[in-house]
Amino acid sequence: MGMKKLILILILFTAVSEKNVLSQKLENTALIALDSINSEFDDSSPFVESTSKTLFFSKRNKAGDTDAFIAEWNGKSWSKNPIFLSINNRFDNEIYHVDSNGRIYFQKAILNNAGQAIFGIFTTEFKDGKWSAPVRQSIKYFNNKSSDQSFCLNNQGDIMLISMQSYFSYGVEDIYVSFRKDNNSWTEPKNLGNSINTPYEEFTPFLDDDDRTLFFSSNGHPGGFGSKDIWVSYRLDSTWTKWSAPLNLGANVNTMGMEMSFRKTGLSQIPFLVVSSRTSDGQSDIFGLKLNQSDLDSLIRSMKPVEIIYTSIDTVGDGIVKIDSGITINLSDTMDTNDSLNTHLLDSTNNILIISTKNRSNNQSIPSLVIYQTRFKSDSNYLARDSVLEIRCEWLDTVVINVRSQYFLPQTKTIIFENRHFGIKLEEEIFLDSLEIGKTIQFEHVLFKRGTPELLDQSNGDLDYVAQILNKNEDLNIQIAGHTDNSGNAYLNFILSEKRANTIKKYLVDKGINPARIETKGYGGTQPIASNESEETMKLNRRVEFKLLKNK
Repeated sequence: MGMKKLILILILFTAVSEKNVLSQKLENTALIALDSINSEFDDSSPFVESTSKTLFFSKRNKAGDTDAFIAEWNGKSWSKNPIFLSINNRFDNEIYHVDSNGRIYFQKAILNNAGQAIFGIFTTEFKDGKWSAPVRQSIKYFNNKSSDQSFCLNNQGDIMLISMQSYFSYGVEDIYVSFRKDNNSWTEPKNLGNSINTPYEEFTPFLDDDDRTLFFSSNGHPGGFGSKDIWVSYRLDSTWTKWSAPLNLGANVNTMGMEMSFRKTGLSQIPFLVVSSRTSDGQSDIFGLKLNQSDLDSLIRSMKPVEIIYTSIDTVGDGIVKIDSGITINLSDTMDTNDSLNTHLLDSTNNILIISTKNRSNNQSIPSLVIYQTRFKSDSNYLARDSVLEIRCEWLDTVVINVRSQYFLPQTKTIIFENRHFGIKLEEEIFLDSLEIGKTIQFEHVLFKRGTPELLDQSNGDLDYVAQILNKNEDLNIQIAGHTDNSGNAYLNFILSEKRANTIKKYLVDKGINPARIETKGYGGTQPIASNESEETMKLNRRVEFKLLKNK
């Protein structure tokens, strides 16, 4: 069979309209009382260290001062007698981050040699049985006009989000971002903009692992359940000022009282922590929180823009497809779910393009998501079975149609309106190939460091595509086969190919794929697909193949 060249587009999208998103509820949630750590006064600022699962938190005492404590995790709960930290002094002390080296980031005031109080954000670490002298973080033009302050760092420790009232605040406390310059210095804080910040309070930010999903507490966004609620928003670009409209986490998280902090723990028993007063005038306590993770993920996905990944696909032979991922484009348009038999996308145009989508194997209509791009706009629409999409196009327009449907490989078609096309209707059928059991997929950009099982960063796009196929099609398993050329020791090549297959398996498992759904095999150089006579053809044999299997 000759090589057939196709250009496909992988589309990540949200299938929930804005109206439905705002009314979503996070089901199967429950607040878990943490009696071993809560007191009769305010308990706040929880942070769980990722390795030991030690809980750092703060308590307010009878005198009204706040001190930092730690509680050890015993596998079921945190210890009943939390340890008072020696870093505490007569000022308020709150820990907001612990990095991978055990260094803690806290805010307080310390006294200098002249006995003056210096306020700010500090670090210290436990060495030789004691805490090191606090080191103040130097944040350019840092100026908090409020007595309230909170902050968080991302996992890598190079991004800090700070809640404070400072330059360019929209009201009282706003959330700002600052980036690490070196060990103890940071860039000038930048306001996150009015999608996040309001004339009221935004505080206790928590940045998720993707460095894009932001949880925070606020009393300034409409639609809350109490005086302060937990909200979530998704960062849309690299400026840190464009965010999706914040969504309330709902009545299963927020109460009529004040919810002032939200954190992940990494624990299956208690996956989240929330600080809540539960009443408008009560003392705050720390609660464990069980959310249905799939519901939370769905809520976050609903805020993301449509994402198109251009992908080149070659049909190499019977049952073998080669995929070469490329550039990613984000579109701000979200999908409009429409179950009518005919969908009209309105433009002041001269030509009409009528699109239908079908299963190539049986010519039957299939439901699908269609995203199109013309010279002047991009848009998306959902097609129910037996429906068509009408796109109104300009004279001499070029339209790229991208189609995705569950259980099918994505497909694209490019339509060019020529000089002779004016005031006409064009009908185009777009055929999708099903995800067939036994089909083998080869990826151009699943690459390793030479002679090692260590993946190169450019492999992520292709492997994320595999993870998406498996996540969308739970009835499929996959076999990962590693291959090398025949140069060098045959036994070592076999071991290397096996290690590479297992490296990819770990990557997919880290993306949430059940390891039981993934088989791995190493073939070394025993199954070449090209000659080993030259480097140009030998490199074709250094490959990884994925075969789709039926879930047992």
